[in-house]
Amino acid sequence: VLAPLNPVVIYLRHSDLRHAIGAVFRERGTDWETYQLDWKLRSPYAKNRALCGLEGLAMMYEGYQTLTNSLFDSLGCRKLAIETDAADWPAYYTKIARVLEAADVRV
Repeated sequence: VLAPLNPVVIYLRHSDLRHAIGAVFRERGTDWETYQLDWKLRSPYAKNRALCGLEGLAMMYEGYQTLTNSLFDSLGCRKLAIETDAADWPAYYTKIARVLEAADVRV
């Protein structure tokens, strides 16, 4: 359906989800951590798998990433996956700009 629009999918992912979750929680504080744990681990997905605590949240995100990686890999359009582990946003923006330029996308 979208093929005539010549879409470009930019997929940002982190290879070490446990480290990323910990870094976000350290940066945003315990209130944020509590909020995220409370609502995400009350989801049907987490309840059906008896996920709890930081370990459960990490397992939930790993399952989600497995799914999204598979969906991304199956896309038949122009796409770019960026591993954001190094937090080198200027380099990532450059890669994104090159892909958009090659697709003749004007921003």
